[in-house]
Amino acid sequence: EVTIKDLKLGAELSKSVATALGEIGGREAADTLLKALPAARPDIKDSIAAGLMKTAAEMSAAGDAAASARIYETLLAEKISPPLRLAAWRGRFASAGDKTAALVLETLAGPDPLAREAAIGAIPSAFNAASIGDVAVLFSRLPAESQVQLLSVLSDYPKGRILPTILQATGSDLKDVRIAALNALQKAGDA
Repeated sequence: EVTIKDLKLGAELSKSVATALGEIGGREAADTLLKALPAARPDIKDSIAAGLMKTAAEMSAAGDAAASARIYETLLAEKISPPLRLAAWRGRFASAGDKTAALVLETLAGPDPLAREAAIGAIPSAFNAASIGDVAVLFSRLPAESQVQLLSVLSDYPKGRILPTILQATGSDLKDVRIAALNALQKAGDA
């Protein structure tokens, strides 16, 4: 079995091979890319990660969310560029199935700002009007940037479920949070 590393290719050719494997897709391509990822040089790692994300998305679309989730988890354990890290988090949430809500709540409590951004983006698909309170209670524990992002998402929910959180945010010491709260209040129809 030949790996990308065994081929001893230059950086540009290694990137091209990783891209091509991602386009080819399938389990064998994913396995080859996964083997190459840990030892890859930083200038090649992002190309391998991008190829893996294509194979993970393909697997998820084909109904193999578990394999897709494993690929995203592997990517998140590696040092990849912030845009690819954000994309990997988004893919991880998309492949979490019925565990998405729990993963969102766990991630919102974590230290990674890119992970929180992706978690906030996953809220509409993971929480309905009856369960959005589980997210709203975390609002005051989030950093300002995440509070602003969350207010934008919350404003799409029924006013009765999110109004206390939005009203709390209007009293924030932080200007950006107050502005986002007023925008959310207006969108919720109570300005």
